[in-house]
Amino acid sequence: MFGVTTGSRSPAYAPLTNRTAEVACDAPKTIAFYLPQFHPFEENDRWWGKGFTEWTNVSKAVPQFAGHNQPRLPGELGHYDLRLPEVLQRQIELARQFGIYGFCFHYYWFSGHRLLEKPLDLMLSRQDEAFDFPFCLCWANENWTRRWDGAEQDVLMAQQHDREDHLAVFNDLTRYLKDPRYIKIGNKPVIVVYRPSIIADLSSMVEIWRRKAQECGFDDIYLIATNSFGFSDHEAIGFDGLCEFPPHSIVAPEVSDSLQFYNRGFEGKVYKYADARNYSLSRLNETAVSPGRERYFPTVMLGWDNEARKPGKGNVFLGAEPHEFYKWLRGAFEYSTTAHAPDARFVFVNAWNEWGEGTYLEPDRWFGYGYLNAVAAAYESLRKPATIKLQLAESRCDIQKRRNIVFLHAFYHDLLPEVARALNQPWIRNRFDVVVTVPPHWSHRQMQDLFDVAGAKSVLVTPNVGRDIFPFLQALNTIELSDYDLALKLHTKKSPHLKQGALWARSLIDSLTGHREVEMVEQAFRSDGALGLMAPASQFMPFSDPSSVRDNRENIERLIERYGLEVKGNGKFVAGSMFWFRPSALQYLKDRPLNISDFGPELGAIDGTLAHAMERLLLHFIRHSGFHDSAYESEHEFNPYL
Repeated sequence: MFGVTTGSRSPAYAPLTNRTAEVACDAPKTIAFYLPQFHPFEENDRWWGKGFTEWTNVSKAVPQFAGHNQPRLPGELGHYDLRLPEVLQRQIELARQFGIYGFCFHYYWFSGHRLLEKPLDLMLSRQDEAFDFPFCLCWANENWTRRWDGAEQDVLMAQQHDREDHLAVFNDLTRYLKDPRYIKIGNKPVIVVYRPSIIADLSSMVEIWRRKAQECGFDDIYLIATNSFGFSDHEAIGFDGLCEFPPHSIVAPEVSDSLQFYNRGFEGKVYKYADARNYSLSRLNETAVSPGRERYFPTVMLGWDNEARKPGKGNVFLGAEPHEFYKWLRGAFEYSTTAHAPDARFVFVNAWNEWGEGTYLEPDRWFGYGYLNAVAAAYESLRKPATIKLQLAESRCDIQKRRNIVFLHAFYHDLLPEVARALNQPWIRNRFDVVVTVPPHWSHRQMQDLFDVAGAKSVLVTPNVGRDIFPFLQALNTIELSDYDLALKLHTKKSPHLKQGALWARSLIDSLTGHREVEMVEQAFRSDGALGLMAPASQFMPFSDPSSVRDNRENIERLIERYGLEVKGNGKFVAGSMFWFRPSALQYLKDRPLNISDFGPELGAIDGTLAHAMERLLLHFIRHSGFHDSAYESEHEFNPYL
């Protein structure tokens, strides 16, 4: 808990970038359930105390066992108040950016009495471009109770389902259904009902709602029941579809006995997120070959944990990291693509902002934008695999003109002037070929800047995978390594997760490209034919440092086995992935290339990816080929980790 308060983050933490999801028109549409509980209102003041909101529950949670991620602390949106239009506007901006199609607002109606209506009515009142975002409604039609579970005990506000109420609630719904942004299948507005089985005279409600919808000019309505509390027979009650609502109807073994509890009186249950995901995907696979699959809508949850609402009695699903959520969402996308008609390809997510139940897409302080990146990555995975060949954007001259070469991966165009300043120094520009790799989203004008500003001889377009590592490995394939005596690896670096990330990037470039440093490096490589790599002394980090290896261990071990490397416990690696090297020292790696699929989805994590594992092993590829490394001192050295 103290670590989080002082800035500690998960290795899977992803900072905000300008990444924008590319969603094809026929791709599944991700709809996130949205809880409008984050603002004070009269009833909550009366029931729970003045000023109570869901944040009151969220902020008081404490960890019950070792590794329990509590309390949940919000990221950029903070402990927001949904009475402020700026909050909903920013939520919509984030949802759009990362590929969320729409929100499914929970709708609270109790025999003519509305609760939590302000955010939804704000949405309805704003017809400007900032709020041009699809939405639908889920009627949370159970009792409002002190136990947050809709049970009959401690009822604060009860439901009274009867024919008069069936008509009244639809009349209230009509203003939302008629909004042009409301989500429909054909000309049928989608309405989700959380617990239809507890509605008295349900057949009358269905008849009334369908008739009223046609009177409003719709072809019909599309009624979806959730599978909460084990419900499954939507057809028998006259509904059109069934929507999953995990963790309801999830079967997974309890793992509480394997944990170290701080609260010895804990009465809740703990499960593994991966078990829940695997169960859900297995069920989807069975449903995909069953009749009625087109009326079954998958829902993916994030890391469910309702400890905040039920202190000492919560149910927790451990291990819900962004990459695990990605696997579940990707499987749901595959199901929807094959089972649903294009206009009905809905995949729900539980939820956008269920902070009190630990399942939310919104950025937090532990994972940052990791879950949102997972959504964008899942959409990218639906596109046809990129052809693994480099596109030669343009070439100015023979890149084998000189015996020295610079490999630059330029991802951030705004950092180009900083790198160009170094490359335009006469001791580099006049004596080094410069090969640059760029991601596909760079414009022709931006690529032209590489020739005009950075003196590039060749610009190569590479898939945006594996940060700077995959582009670097691909660029190595474009040359004969033996044609060059000396090479410098650079990349545009921001490290926004570090307070001094910008200073580190500048110091790295200066300590690698300064006049004295370049002369010293060239002399060292000329005099020592077995020298394979050089870097500033401060950039060498101990390989055995637990903080460096912990979250990369699985990928490191996989690469060691794949390449037959020998890694000693007292080894080291070059932090920052910028260094001088002898090209022939990486021939072994070049001859055994990694595929784009090896790098997995791009979730923006600050650690734990295959690229981070490769960064830690590059020195060992050098040594495997019979070369050694060396450090040098530079007045520009700086390492934020030291």
